[in-house]
Amino acid sequence: MAATAEPGDTDGSSSCDMQGLATDLETTILSTEQQRVVLHRFTEARAAGLTRLEARLYAESEIDCGLLRRLVARGCRGRLLARIVL
Repeated sequence: MAATAEPGDTDGSSSCDMQGLATDLETTILSTEQQRVVLHRFTEARAAGLTRLEARLYAESEIDCGLLRRLVARGCRGRLLARIVL
C-alpha cells in the first residue's frame, strides 16, 4: 500500500510550496484601520519624493511621521529625506 502525502509533508521536490508557506508565515494581517494608516503614510512619503520601496519601508515602520512632515516643510526631498528618515 502506498503512503499518501498529508498537507504539510514535503519530500523536497516542491520548493515552490515551501516558498509559498514561508511567504504566508511572513505576511501580517492588518486591520482596516492599520491598512488606512499604512496607505496614508505611503502616499505621504511618495509625495515627499521617496521611491516606492523607500515609501513602503517608511509606511510599514514606526518612524515618526512628524519628522517626515517637518523635513518636507523645510524643503528636504528625495535622497536626503530618505537618508534621514530611514
